[in-house]
Amino acid sequence: MATVPTPRGEKLKSHLERKFIRGDGNLGVSVVGDIERARYITESFKQTEGLPWPIRRAMAFEHYLKNKTIFIMPDELLMVHVGKDLNSLPFYPDFYTKAILHQTLASKYALSPEEWQELEGITDYWAGNCSEDKIVAQFSDEIKKNVYAAPGDYTFTWKGNYTTLYRYSGNSPGADLNFLWENGLDGIQAKIRESMKKYDPAFCEDPTKVEDYMKRYTELKAMLIASDAMRMYCQRHIDMALEAAAKESDPQRRHELEEMARSMDISTPTEHFQKALQLMWLEHSTSRSQEMQAAGSPHRFDYLLYPYYKKDIESGYITEEYARELMEDMWLKYERVMGCLVPTATRASAAGSNMLFQHFTLGGVDPDTGRDITNDLSYMALDTSIALKTVQPALSIRVHSGTPDKLLAKCWQCLKAGSGGNPSFFGDRPVIEHLLDMGVSLHDARNNCVAGCVAVCIEGLDILDQLKVNGSLNCPWVLSLALNRGVDMLTGDTTGGVDAGDPNEWTTYQDYVDAFMKEVHKLFYWGHKAGLIARHVDSEHNKLPWQSCLHPRCIERGVDARDVEGCDYSYPFFGCVSGIVDVADAIRAIGDVVWDKKLCTLDELIDACKNNWEGREDLKQACLDAPKFGDGDEDVAEILRMLYEGIGTEAASYRDCTGQKYDAQYHSVSTFAHFGLWTPALPNGRSKGEPLYDGGISPAAGHGKDPMTVLEQVAKIDATKTQRILHNMRLSVNTTDKQFIQLMRAWNDLDLSQVQFNVVDSEVLRDAKEKPDDYEDLLVRVAGYSAVYINLAPHIQDTIIARTELEV
Repeated sequence: MATVPTPRGEKLKSHLERKFIRGDGNLGVSVVGDIERARYITESFKQTEGLPWPIRRAMAFEHYLKNKTIFIMPDELLMVHVGKDLNSLPFYPDFYTKAILHQTLASKYALSPEEWQELEGITDYWAGNCSEDKIVAQFSDEIKKNVYAAPGDYTFTWKGNYTTLYRYSGNSPGADLNFLWENGLDGIQAKIRESMKKYDPAFCEDPTKVEDYMKRYTELKAMLIASDAMRMYCQRHIDMALEAAAKESDPQRRHELEEMARSMDISTPTEHFQKALQLMWLEHSTSRSQEMQAAGSPHRFDYLLYPYYKKDIESGYITEEYARELMEDMWLKYERVMGCLVPTATRASAAGSNMLFQHFTLGGVDPDTGRDITNDLSYMALDTSIALKTVQPALSIRVHSGTPDKLLAKCWQCLKAGSGGNPSFFGDRPVIEHLLDMGVSLHDARNNCVAGCVAVCIEGLDILDQLKVNGSLNCPWVLSLALNRGVDMLTGDTTGGVDAGDPNEWTTYQDYVDAFMKEVHKLFYWGHKAGLIARHVDSEHNKLPWQSCLHPRCIERGVDARDVEGCDYSYPFFGCVSGIVDVADAIRAIGDVVWDKKLCTLDELIDACKNNWEGREDLKQACLDAPKFGDGDEDVAEILRMLYEGIGTEAASYRDCTGQKYDAQYHSVSTFAHFGLWTPALPNGRSKGEPLYDGGISPAAGHGKDPMTVLEQVAKIDATKTQRILHNMRLSVNTTDKQFIQLMRAWNDLDLSQVQFNVVDSEVLRDAKEKPDDYEDLLVRVAGYSAVYINLAPHIQDTIIARTELEV
């Protein structure tokens, strides 16, 4: 097992700066903004006024790649860097308002004084023209009243009112890498030109279709410009590598530079492992120059790349050691762009870092045969994460009955080695069954992979777009609205809620769930309305001509990757739905304290919550002592099942722009901490401002002490009825390989959706909180992502320490 990096990997890691926003919300001095993207995109747009929008986007992409600073690091084997140097990252004035950019670049060190002055002119140009301004301009007063906060007021998003994410964070379409590898740019451009002939308006015989042909022809022309830009960008790197090789005195390094140049030849089909890796990274990094990807690179890493690896190993073209070096270089490049500058300091502090969700999916089944696909790269990917201890790329394991014990054992070794909760685990059968229900073919459903926290993608066939998400739902805050007849207990505001009736008239748990759902209905309704508008404006405004080149359907149909015709599948969802277990526990506590034990009236309990338990500590303790999910109580499990069913049914009543029904995704990212700041006290015994429960189906801290009891209660929720449900567990470091394998077999037999683990001793976590400089590489799983522990806000650190440590 590779427990340490290769010598090359060690050297490359020594250059790594973890560009996270610290827990106090301030950017470190090592985090700097790369103004080049903002500068060159703006320069281009000023020069292309009046041209069609797809052409402007393509020409801006070209102008940026032509002028962007490029360089080669010592010892690296893969080229291309996102910023103008190792410690700078781009930002996006064409997406975000000036207010948001100034929150994003919160430190005076983020830009030089001259760059701050330059930014003023750039933001002035985009005022009224950036994505957020264009979207908001289309919102009616009713939409603004219900789901929109003023630009820059991102505390509103995290407060828990239901908002569209707008361009808050974006997910690029998952590229069809096989299409790129098998055709090369020469073959792709030939297909673009062929399609241009088909849609040339000069040869359109039907007058009613001329306008449509013109639009498609323009999109294809933009693709041609963008692909030419990519060819030029690759040639710049090839020339740089060959120039360096010509000056290099060390024969080995000269050969490496020459191989790097060969691997950047995007024009021809791919034959070797190094080139496949290089073009995968090239696609990911350059896609980020068009938009900030919150959840980019959703690929089945081992399944896609194994044929190239196998061929090169068997032929002797590369050694296993060299393959390890390539993968270490790849991992560190993903880690280096982890600290994207786009989220505001407020959001980053809440999340624990400026995280991205860059997933590589491992394992699963062959799409044709349904047999397990685990191979040497599956293990090498895990070994790379063990050796480097990087947060990114996030690794996800697709588990099924044929998953080898050896792979599960390797996963446990990775978790114990301090990988920060990498990998996470996803149940194959419920996901595939759900996708089949959504209209996905069996072949394609078997080819699913992970993006974001838990989102489902089909390799190269769908377009995952954050604008389909339509907001974040704080379920405990919604329950507090229902208990207070639609009025916010903390502010007295009536905008977010509806009067769901007098709680004193509710006599069953179902009554409480029904009242809760009346509040959800209003939030979903307005979030959906705003989301459709945002989706439409975004598809017209933020064209993706380069990503469109990597989708055969976009070329065949002459449409942009954001167009509904550009994807084979769409599965929109409402998310993140967080705090749902808090709600179940709170409703169960009402039954225990008010109905069964008659310790108080309902009005007295609600008043105690409004007053944050002041003077009623006895009620708070009684609510804390009430039955909780994860401990085996059947009533609370049934309440939770009703809540899931209600939210799922409500979500499915809406359709996106493709006509597909909505899902709900149950996860929290890290909203469990920040949502809690804006949520009043709850009948589960929680006080105002305290964090909510983490995850999407995780028990309260201190509860769910028996792992099998927890899993059996989680199994009460039918995982085939939703995309995925995120579950955090914390396991003792004393767990053996055999015990972990048995646990995962039981988990899989129960057809559960998702699970992820922290495996860190509490004393280590406490010591790291007190002496952070001694724990710079301590990684933990926060929610659907991992983070460097010392960069987390203190209240998030405390929630991880408080999670129940399970003995298997």
